[in-house]
Order: sequence, then C-alpha cells, then structure tokens
Amino acid sequence: YEIASCLVGSEMCIRDSYKAVEANVFNGAIPLKYAQLAALSASVAMKCEYCIPAHTSFALAAGATEEEIKTAVAIAADVALNSSMLYGTQFDMDEFLKMFE
Repeated sequence: YEIASCLVGSEMCIRDSYKAVEANVFNGAIPLKYAQLAALSASVAMKCEYCIPAHTSFALAAGATEEEIKTAVAIAADVALNSSMLYGTQFDMDEFLKMFE
C-alpha cells in the first residue's frame, strides 16, 4: 500500500501502509533505533505533527534515550539553520564544496 493511494481518513489503509514501510524500510540495513532517530530528525525538519510523536515513541521503544531524542531534534535544527544561512546569503556552491575536499 502507498499512503497516497489511501482514501482520505481511511485509518485501516494508513495502518497497512505504515506496516509495509516498517517491514521494508525500518527492518533494513540501519538498526531500528537509529532508523527511528533518523525518521524523527526528518519529521522535525518536515514539521510533521503526526510523525514527531510517532517516531519519538518508536525510537524510545527501540531503546533510544531522552538524550538521543534531543540530539536527533538538534540535528534537524542545525541542518535547517545552516541551510537557511547558506541559501539566504547565496553562498557560492563551488566555494562550499571546496570546504570538504
């Protein structure tokens, strides 16, 4: 199932879709705790009011600590800050890439 193909408000469809994602993505190459922390960080970046509490709960259930939760949130904030600063000041991409050589 894909969430986009679900009928609006179809709880069963959303549940089935998430189960498929969990089976195919969250049980992959990245250990579950770290996958949930990454999902939490992405959820914060997207400002998803549904995903943030879900992935916080899933990360805690997978063994994440409160400090790891806070760090995942801080990472999202740091990426957003730096992206805004670089994009907003129109920092030269070639100069930026030279910093990582």
